[in-house]
Amino acid sequence: MRPKKLLLHIIIYMCLISLSAYGQQFSGGFVFGLAGSQIDGDSYSGYNKVGFELGSFADYALNDKWSIRSGVFLVQKGAHSSANIPYFKTVINEVEVPLWFNYYPYRRFGGTFGLSFSYIYRAYYHSSYYLDREDLGIGFWDYPIYLSFNYRMNSFLTLRASYRYGLLPITRPIEWECWKKSLYLFWHGSYPSTTGVCWWTNTASFALEFKIPAKK
Repeated sequence: MRPKKLLLHIIIYMCLISLSAYGQQFSGGFVFGLAGSQIDGDSYSGYNKVGFELGSFADYALNDKWSIRSGVFLVQKGAHSSANIPYFKTVINEVEVPLWFNYYPYRRFGGTFGLSFSYIYRAYYHSSYYLDREDLGIGFWDYPIYLSFNYRMNSFLTLRASYRYGLLPITRPIEWECWKKSLYLFWHGSYPSTTGVCWWTNTASFALEFKIPAKK
């Protein structure tokens, strides 16, 4: 399926999720935000790739403080050159289905954590030459861990500062060599891999959440 057609289907599905959640006395809504990302393992650092985060969600309240969230999100990830190095751009666009837990110990302040299952529907590298998904060895799935700090502005609007990090490399096959490199990344912060040998997604975002309260 072409990316534009897939995007249209996703947007329609997002709307259906929120409307369905509202009708079944769940709470639901939409999220709009900006994401800055980098690829760990490509030997470059800095959240220079700017994209957007767009999503629709449904929450199921467990009690006054805890709720479970799922939905569909579009997140643009990748990497981009900074001003002091030659131009390049890596694009990793994902459709994300989360399984998250919201926790609000206070009325206005809370957090969210969990795991997402993300389908990589677009991936390429571009500089003075072009490499597609197959050339890069990028698979179709990413499994980002999600953490966020949330500030409730009012009953409808929440500001989220979030962080996503791929639990597994997006490059395939996943071999023992990648796990050794992941340990190197943990200690040193970078590993030279310009052709996508072992890459992890690393994304920070700020988003505004509009929530439709549950029916009473």
